[in-house]
This record gives sequence, C-alpha cells and structure tokens, in this order.
Amino acid sequence: MFSINDPEGRFLRQYRGKGYAARVTIDMQPTTGPCSITVRCTGTPSFRQGAIEEAPAEGWDDWKAGAVTGVHYALTRANQLNNQVVITRISGTFTDTNPSILAIAAAYAVWRTLGWTPTPEDAQYLESVGLTSWDQPIDYVPTLSLPEQTRLTEES
Repeated sequence: MFSINDPEGRFLRQYRGKGYAARVTIDMQPTTGPCSITVRCTGTPSFRQGAIEEAPAEGWDDWKAGAVTGVHYALTRANQLNNQVVITRISGTFTDTNPSILAIAAAYAVWRTLGWTPTPEDAQYLESVGLTSWDQPIDYVPTLSLPEQTRLTEES
C-alpha cells in the first residue's frame, strides 16, 4: 500500500475548557473494485488517566466506527471511492476523545493522503461536529453529511 502524502489525520482542539484530541493513521491504495475500509489496529491500551491510548485489535468498536465513518465521508466528498483504505492506528485519550472526534481525524487522514483540500464548508461542518460532540453520549458515532443548505448550493 502507499500513501501520497502524510497518512495521519489529527483533530486537536481546546475549546471552552474541554479537550478534543484524536489521531488516525491510514494506508490507502487505489482499486478497480469496490471501495473498502478495514480496521487493523494493533495498539495496547494503558488505561491510565491522561495517557495516549491506542485502539487494540479487539474491542473499542465505537472508536473504530467513528474512524470508519470519517474515512467514508472523506472519500465521498473527494469523489475518490475507488480506494481501499486500511485504518492502522487510532489514538486519543479517554478524557478528550470520542467517535465524532475520531471521525474528523480520519477524514483529515484521507484528505492529507490524497492531497485533497476540503472545502471551507466541509472544514466548518467537521469543526462544528467536533466541538458539539461532548453534548452526545460518549459512544455516539456521528452520521456525517453536509447540512441541507450546503447540499442545495452544490446542486444549483
């Protein structure tokens, strides 16, 4: 597999006294077949307050689902569904990371790897998803789609 650019995406913010931190690393390869997204993490969690945690091969399904959601969103927005993506590393902290934040980091990993620049609307939308993510349950996995107003603008 190859990566054109840096295969790591990050979402690191401090906003209104809350932390938002996640990193996702991918490998991506063009394919003539259907798009596929696979998670192959091998981290060893430490389960310590404030420690950087890495998703292991088994479990942590909410973190993994968030990363998969972000990869799919990014491939769709970049019109690059002709790729196979393997998510190789998902990391964050228990106090600053949730599936929504991981989805954003994963989207940026895809876009960085492709060398594709998200639209200002994409960046603003993802920022709003991230900064409101702590209003959801800790294991909430977002459904990423552009707001209706943006979709109508793109179709006109």
